Amino acid sequence: MTEVTSGALVPMVAEYADIIQVGTRNMQNYWLLDELGKLRQPILLKRGMMNTATELLMSAEYILSAGNYQVILCERGIRSFGDETRNTFDVNAIAWLKHASHLPILADPSHATANGGWSAGVEGGGGGRRGWVANRGPSATERGFVRRQAVPLAGEVRALDGGVAADRRRRRADDVAAGPQPAS
Repeated sequence: MTEVTSGALVPMVAEYADIIQVGTRNMQNYWLLDELGKLRQPILLKRGMMNTATELLMSAEYILSAGNYQVILCERGIRSFGDETRNTFDVNAIAWLKHASHLPILADPSHATANGGWSAGVEGGGGGRRGWVANRGPSATERGFVRRQAVPLAGEVRALDGGVAADRRRRRADDVAAGPQPAS
């Protein structure tokens, strides 16, 4: 997966990336979204830091209306009023998007927590999680927020195992609450 920032780069990026990401600053770059709609490969559309969940759906509609139905929504946090956190991870938006849309939703709390936090996304109902995974060696992740929001590979494996286990527990609880189902 890689991010594309210009409609002119879409054909080249599409040759090499299995999933194309639209970052928060390009969520409303309608020319770019229209170009991505001409592709037939998955697009990860990240919610803009100052945008509503409805605006995220409207941006997804640009891609869908051009013919690409492989859109994945991504909640990554929105700008808040406080200085204590980088962004506010909007778990409520995940629940609302699940209700309002058929599109899959990924939760990326790493932008909001700026420390590689993972569990909030799945616990809040997101269908998957996304985050920075990096070693702690000399690389771009050594600078600023990028390093603090990166999850070391061993941490990623533990987080994914814990998230899968939490999801199984939640599904089992839902099945128990629903009671026996008639045989089909």
